[in-house]
Amino acid sequence: MLPPAKRTTRPALCRCGLLALSTLLILSPLSANEGQPGNEAEASLGADTDAGPENSYEIIPIASWQRLQAGNQDATTPGVALAVKNDNELFIGSFQHTRLLGKSHMFLPDNEQILGYLRTAEFKRHEKELLLKSEIDQGSPYGDQTIQYAALRIYRQFQVPGNLYSINFLGDIKNRPWNTLLFFKSDSDRPVSGGLRTYQMGAARGYYFFRDRDSSFIFGGGIAVGDFGLKQPDGSVWPLIPIPLLRYEKRWQSGELAFDFLTGPNLSLKLKPIDHLQFTLDWRMDNYRDQGDILFEAIAWYRFFNESHKFGDFAGLGLGMKRDELGFDLSTRPEAFALQYTSAFATLDLGFLRISAGRTYHSLERHGDFLKLHTGKGSFADIQLLYKF
Repeated sequence: MLPPAKRTTRPALCRCGLLALSTLLILSPLSANEGQPGNEAEASLGADTDAGPENSYEIIPIASWQRLQAGNQDATTPGVALAVKNDNELFIGSFQHTRLLGKSHMFLPDNEQILGYLRTAEFKRHEKELLLKSEIDQGSPYGDQTIQYAALRIYRQFQVPGNLYSINFLGDIKNRPWNTLLFFKSDSDRPVSGGLRTYQMGAARGYYFFRDRDSSFIFGGGIAVGDFGLKQPDGSVWPLIPIPLLRYEKRWQSGELAFDFLTGPNLSLKLKPIDHLQFTLDWRMDNYRDQGDILFEAIAWYRFFNESHKFGDFAGLGLGMKRDELGFDLSTRPEAFALQYTSAFATLDLGFLRISAGRTYHSLERHGDFLKLHTGKGSFADIQLLYKF
């Protein structure tokens, strides 16, 4: 019998939201059906059409650059991606390189954070390398200096490599009455080559239980491969787990709703109460440790053109809030690393170019489930450039 998964050492499958991956890369303003209300719902719900000029493939290269500064943490992330899509099929491959800069390896956590960590079960795995737990519990003649020393030792134990990489692939094939998903994801200092813990991949297939012009519901399942914290009696990793596939889409005159569940919930909502004014919400959970794992992006938009315009709805200006993270599985230790932050920002969307910038708050550096370091306030900037052939 397999023991339960150890969430203290393993992240959830596809941390950044597998199905949310396509939301940012394939922006709706570049859709071939944009501005044509008669085709929009049918295309979004994966309508089956015969191959030909009406269902030809679009090729969309994407370039991106992000700078995140959160207190003592500083990271830059350039990236490239390529998407190929038509009404029924979507294939996305992407590569990103995150570089941790500045003081990120020298941050010393405050005493309360360290004391909280030293009293957890997780600390027992490292106490021989760090400091005797009794010395902290019973007090020490060195007082704060001893705790600061312990803090420095612990932080060195949890150092993160300065160069981190993300490689992703998603295939989404809608062929009534079936929907097939193929995925590969590796976020690590040594993608794939770092071992089973540094990547996940799998496939899932779902059946259309109903679908009409305005809504659809898909349910099915599949298999994922990776290190999910499941151990066999001999101590080796159990590499396979079953996964559910649940997808629901709904459109109405003033809005759209999409909900997906593969190994975590992903929700996307767009409301269009009046011309030129829109509200969008993207929400997901990839881990289930605490409220910090609730990730979202909410934006109030002023769109320069509506869908009936000859150019379609391709440009707008927005103000928003988001909670997001940079997360990685490291080859050097079992604890996953994540940098989580909340941000208030402004964004300019021109269809082919999207620029966002804002301030970051409530930033956390997380190592596994237990060690959380508050990194402070800062700023972020994000630029995305894409073109459709």
